[in-house]
Amino acid sequence: MITYMRCNDVSMEHIFQAFSLGFSDYSIRLTTDQDDFAARFFGPEGNTRNHSFLAMDEDQPIGLILGGVRQFDGYKTMRCGTLCIAPAYRGQGISNKLLELHKQTGISADCQQLWLEVIKDNHRAVKLYEKQGYQARYTLKYYNGTLPSTPAAAPSSSYILKEVTFDDVAAFRKTLTDCHIHWQSDTPYYATSTQEAFLGIYEVNQTCLLFSPYLNLDSTPLTPIQ
Repeated sequence: MITYMRCNDVSMEHIFQAFSLGFSDYSIRLTTDQDDFAARFFGPEGNTRNHSFLAMDEDQPIGLILGGVRQFDGYKTMRCGTLCIAPAYRGQGISNKLLELHKQTGISADCQQLWLEVIKDNHRAVKLYEKQGYQARYTLKYYNGTLPSTPAAAPSSSYILKEVTFDDVAAFRKTLTDCHIHWQSDTPYYATSTQEAFLGIYEVNQTCLLFSPYLNLDSTPLTPIQ
């Protein structure tokens, strides 16, 4: 018999077991231990145990949805931090039940929208979310590159690069009123993270032209959920 429990009523061990099993065949290999999982997903990712749910088959964790609430793009937002089902239990409606619990929790918290990210080539997941009423709003693009073994000589420039504090970043963020910044690149994320250093780009006259990692300057408006 499948039962559903709020995550503040279960152990972190059970939560991590469901996460590990649900992502055991994921297209991107996830390697983390329980402590790192808890520190990230219930830290800067913004999920909370009272907004998250676990699916159990007797005493076996078999499904998980993580949720967190904060202001995002001007709306009080319930974000799905992860949704996963053990491979042997997929296709049984467990995802739909977890998503319904997630939505009702957002409604109870007076949220104005639901939010999540999904890999566009994960067609099964995309179809599931579309059936639940989700619509694509933004496309996230990630870039990588390689550094030469011998650093190139620094070009002459009218800009200065220097380390700044989180308060500097947060103050600059408030000036960006007409752009969308990804959940994990916004200041509430970095406020609870200890893994980043912040750099500012300044003109020689000290006017700040600050960049934050993965800044997305798409200004498409959002539509609140019904």
